[in-house]
Amino acid sequence: MSELWLDTELDEPSLRHIARVMYDSGYSLGELRYIHLDEVAHVVCFNLKTPAGEWVNFDDDWLIEQIMASSKPKGRILNILTRVWRMRLLYITEDKWLTVKKYYLELRDAESHEMHNNEPCDYQDKVEYFYSLVFLILRIIQYNIPIGLLVVFCFSYTWLNIEQRIFVEKFGCGCRTGFNTNHFNLIVFAVVILLFSLVYAVRLKILRHYSNRYFIYAYSLMVVFIICALTVGKNTWM
Repeated sequence: MSELWLDTELDEPSLRHIARVMYDSGYSLGELRYIHLDEVAHVVCFNLKTPAGEWVNFDDDWLIEQIMASSKPKGRILNILTRVWRMRLLYITEDKWLTVKKYYLELRDAESHEMHNNEPCDYQDKVEYFYSLVFLILRIIQYNIPIGLLVVFCFSYTWLNIEQRIFVEKFGCGCRTGFNTNHFNLIVFAVVILLFSLVYAVRLKILRHYSNRYFIYAYSLMVVFIICALTVGKNTWM
């Protein structure tokens, strides 16, 4: 699993090899996730933050020695701070882990189909479930970063339109016949909604490993629509 932290691109055969080694180890997926995060990653996670990190392989003896050294008891507060700090770096390899996890489950399903149907799934292990949920939440937050830009735009637009009266002085209030400020508002925010629908469609690659990505896409667009509708209502001139 240390190969996930090498400073190089891992192709499909490499990721399938990692999955095979994981499966042959006999550990459950939850145990493997624990080993990956609390033992291996603890030692090698900073390799991807080094300008010229290791890209071939980590020395096995060195890796074992470092894992044994890092497993020595530490204070509870230090352990918590270390876990929180490491979470940011673990996020970097989550895409690779999800791919390896998929290959691992394919091997398990192919070789233990009957057992898989009759026993609880390994991926429901508390450790795996917890980290999968945490990283999904982080993905959703990352995916919805444009919402922050939209909120800033809406506040700025309201300040220009209501406080500074820029648009109403140019196009007139809603009581004016023909094209007025209210029509201008509708055009602006229709363009904004269209733009954000395209932006979120492009950003779906962030969620490419998740089957519910289109639901998240639709939900995000609904939030965008609600924010825009509320802003248009606030900017309506009678």
